[in-house]
Amino acid sequence: MKSVRWNYKYIIIAFLLLYFVWILVSQQVTIRKKEVVISDLKNQISQAEKESKSLKVEIKNAGSKETIEKIAREKLGMVYPDERKYVDSNG
Repeated sequence: MKSVRWNYKYIIIAFLLLYFVWILVSQQVTIRKKEVVISDLKNQISQAEKESKSLKVEIKNAGSKETIEKIAREKLGMVYPDERKYVDSNG
């Protein structure tokens, strides 16, 4: 009878150990997934900061004469009064 009781104890201990190992492994998998998400979010933040800096420079330069002239020429098709604009009809 004693040996049967000890066998049950060993079986229970083995199941508890397996349960704790399973919990540990599942937590490690969850942690790795969260680390990947964090890494992706850090990359997105970095890209957003770069874009923000670029846009701040663009806003800062928006009032300059060169920028206004560039927009007027490229987007609005404007030219100086004494200037002639030639258009290639083949292209």
